[in-house]
Amino acid sequence: MIDGRIRTLSAADSPGIIRLLQLAEWIVDWPRLQLYLDTGTWYGWVDGGSLLGMITLFPRGEGRWSIGNVIVHPNARRQGIARTLLEFAMNSVSAPATFELIATEFGYPLYRQIGFVDCDSVVRLSRDPADKPGLLGRIRNRRVSSAAFGAALSQPLPASHWAHLASLEQTLCGVYRPQILRAVQRWPNAWLVGDSDSVTNASGFCLCLPADGRVRLGPIVAQDEDTAVELVQHALELTGSNTAFIDVPTADRDANAWLKRLAGMGFRAIRTSPAMVLHRVRLQESPANPPGGTPADSRPADRRFGLFDPAML
Repeated sequence: MIDGRIRTLSAADSPGIIRLLQLAEWIVDWPRLQLYLDTGTWYGWVDGGSLLGMITLFPRGEGRWSIGNVIVHPNARRQGIARTLLEFAMNSVSAPATFELIATEFGYPLYRQIGFVDCDSVVRLSRDPADKPGLLGRIRNRRVSSAAFGAALSQPLPASHWAHLASLEQTLCGVYRPQILRAVQRWPNAWLVGDSDSVTNASGFCLCLPADGRVRLGPIVAQDEDTAVELVQHALELTGSNTAFIDVPTADRDANAWLKRLAGMGFRAIRTSPAMVLHRVRLQESPANPPGGTPADSRPADRRFGLFDPAML
């Protein structure tokens, strides 16, 4: 293995982090990187003053973690750095723990070697603002509710509102991350869309996070498909001049029906990536995933209609 050591990264390491993202040809705008730095735990492989590899852990509540930004400098690949960073990061949290990630084509073989197994497929969709909604995107038997709200996050929301949203996501999706949700308030020109007349009465919500002429919609949390469509339609009304992106998990629901509804609103699939999971009962233990399958409690909830993003899931 190439010389170096692992250390925790901070905002002071942003130039090196951005350089690795650029070398990997990953598009991460500054507001999203700032959110990652504010809410994730970063580890880097450093040789002298050079950052040669990195990884981020994001908390998802109840011993669950998402893994993102696993990148190694092209000149330092195939020397065990990614594996070492993965093992170090996973062993840094208390066990038992569940780790989830979306795999790239390059990283998939390594994740399989370590013990991750496939648990879902995630479809990335995009919508050009010039596209017009079709019939399949319309809500059955009703228009976008006049009670639905769109709150500009330039005005901070009370802590009780974020607590309600965090509790709602936990109930519907099994994910609890209040600190990450609250941190979104610092995102420039961000919007929160809900399905009721107020945040505290909402039974579903969607975050709209714009940057550089693009907007990511997610997480999209809803009781049912019609409500999810309503949230997306309202989000597009607020951010219609931007190219929109949604990452859709496809397990545990009629994914084709949901994807058709999105296609009716002008969204088109641009790629599909495997989501993977690994369970550990004790530190430095072999994964607890059963051969050929994934424990049911690790699978995405059926009311998660759009992910936060590929790193935070």
